[in-house]
Parts: sequence; structure tokens; C-alpha cells
Amino acid sequence: THMTNYIKPSIVFLILFLKSTFSMAGGFAVFKQQQIVVTATVTSTKFMDQNTNRNYLLIQNNGATNVTVTFGAAQTGSEGIIIPPGGSYEPIKAFWDAVYLKAASSTDSVVLIEGY
Repeated sequence: THMTNYIKPSIVFLILFLKSTFSMAGGFAVFKQQQIVVTATVTSTKFMDQNTNRNYLLIQNNGATNVTVTFGAAQTGSEGIIIPPGGSYEPIKAFWDAVYLKAASSTDSVVLIEGY
């Protein structure tokens, strides 16, 4: 019974140490993080290369029109994930494929955050 008194503080310390050492995103420890702000146009364009170490991804549309996201290849038809103005997309499991963006019209500012 006395041993449990010693274990609890050690576990609490370990949790606090890990939390202060690594940022947490999507339940995964993120060792490196990259944030970029890009301008999506009406042409589907690659903004992030394939990254097999990616374990977190957030795409936020700060523009005035819909932005379509595709993974692995540029959009050729109506495929893709549509992010409305002011909206964001944060998959439960980040795709490793290259990230392509296309604005519905004009240009839109988009924030991409990647953790690996």
C-alpha cells in the first residue's frame, strides 16, 4: 500500500514532463511543426510534398470562396474536400500524400499546419 504513494507522483511528473517537452496534436506527440500561409488560385496547385512522417495536418481557409483540397494529385474534376470560407479541415489521421489546393474563384489565403 505504501508503494502506491510513490508511484503516483512519479507518473504525474512524467506526464507533466512529456506535455512540456512535446506539443500534442490529434493525440500524437509532434516533434516538429511547420506552418505556411499560401494563396490558392483557380488552378489546382501542390503546396505540400508527400511526407511519410506527417502525423498531423490542419488546413484553414481564410479566403472568401470555397477551397478544394486533394491529396496525391491535382484536381481534375469535382473530386476533393471542399473547405468553405472561414472553415478548416483536420483529418483524424493525416494523409501522407502531397497536398493540392484550388480556389473556387479568384484567390484565397490558406493556412497549412503540418506536424511530423
